[in-house]
Amino acid sequence: MEEINKNGKKEIGKKPKLWTKNFTIIILGSFVSMLGHSCTNFSFGLLAFDKTQSVALYSLMLAAGIIPQLFVPVFAGALLDRHSRKKAIYIIDFIYTFIFVCLFALTYFDYFNYALYLIIMFLVGCLNSFYTVAYDSLYPNLISKGNYDKAYSVSSLIYPIASTIMIPVSGIIYEKIGLTPLFLGSAVLFLITAIFETRIDAVEPHLVMLKAEKESGIIKTKINPFKKFNDDLAFGMKYLNKEKGLKSITAYFFCTLLAGSVFSTLYLPFFKTEYANGVSLFNNSFVLTATLMYSVIMVSNTIGRLAGGLFHYLVKLPTQKKYSIAISVYILLSVIEGVMLFMPFLSMIALNFAGGFLAVNSFNIRISGTQNYLPDSVRGRFNATFLLVTNAGSIIGQLIAGNLGDIIYKPYLALGAMVFNLIAVFAIILKEQKHIKPIYNSSK
Repeated sequence: MEEINKNGKKEIGKKPKLWTKNFTIIILGSFVSMLGHSCTNFSFGLLAFDKTQSVALYSLMLAAGIIPQLFVPVFAGALLDRHSRKKAIYIIDFIYTFIFVCLFALTYFDYFNYALYLIIMFLVGCLNSFYTVAYDSLYPNLISKGNYDKAYSVSSLIYPIASTIMIPVSGIIYEKIGLTPLFLGSAVLFLITAIFETRIDAVEPHLVMLKAEKESGIIKTKINPFKKFNDDLAFGMKYLNKEKGLKSITAYFFCTLLAGSVFSTLYLPFFKTEYANGVSLFNNSFVLTATLMYSVIMVSNTIGRLAGGLFHYLVKLPTQKKYSIAISVYILLSVIEGVMLFMPFLSMIALNFAGGFLAVNSFNIRISGTQNYLPDSVRGRFNATFLLVTNAGSIIGQLIAGNLGDIIYKPYLALGAMVFNLIAVFAIILKEQKHIKPIYNSSK
């Protein structure tokens, strides 16, 4: 194995390191972004439910952050397969800085308008969609050879660590002093992060290829951007249809995100209604409010994700067993989340930890397998199409929960969603294993 040192000489037998300058910057940058997203989603959800006491309006607020992912990713994929992905990342973080300054001002003057916050949530969803496609498409180019699994294990730790920090902090600060300090702190962090992200200097292979095509005369004229958008959307769908394994994976994740979205949307309203007076712990010497109960449950899940990510980072899963591990995790998660809301509070904490641990390993297998399988030239468009389809499932799930959450007993509704997910595991993942297995087992 050869590596080029700073003097331009080859070093033989030295394994490339994972934590290069570019890799470190993108990890820290995405961590700050996740801190901001965790803060926004958690605080906006609490504000919406507490101010309206409506599951439907609460779910609509959450859906506003996901609806953009139906159309923005395809547009983003079309642009990012032809423009710099690293520039897109730091420009978005500069915009986030401005948004959080505005949120700081709104909360400082104690101003709440549901429609305004809905618009802000929608804008954040647009930016998050664009950022996700840019990040997913650039990230593989910042990973040194032989470090794919470890790199995606690190990536999978970002969300749980950020959520573990922000959810309890947001919950406590929300009840004690309001959200103003959180929004100001997030604005400062986004500004610092964006500045550091401008220092990423990795070569982007798709830009090198485009430059060569222009110089050779293959690309002679500019193409109408709307036509290109339609062409890329058609390309993504055709590519999915041709690749049966990717098509089946996408179909399953549409189903599982639909079911998971029903479940996650019901969480906060469940605690607010079923535990309106909180819960007494330690012989009634300590009382958790419904908001703090929700925070604890969310933190237990993210700590489980953190533990799962660390496990995946330290323990290399057998390549030929990844498909089998993934399908086992899908089944276990369906059972765990199906019975969750029927359990006592302390049991829910344990189950949420287990669910988080399993989910992050499932994520690593899927993302590392598909991204390793995809050629760089189509990665952006596939990621955009994948997000479009699967996020449609999330929105449908949120709308189902919003419309039925006030009518059907919430634990029964969650159980029904997980039965649907379990059926999808057998009808898609198991049935199409001939096509899915080579993809899941492709990342080494």
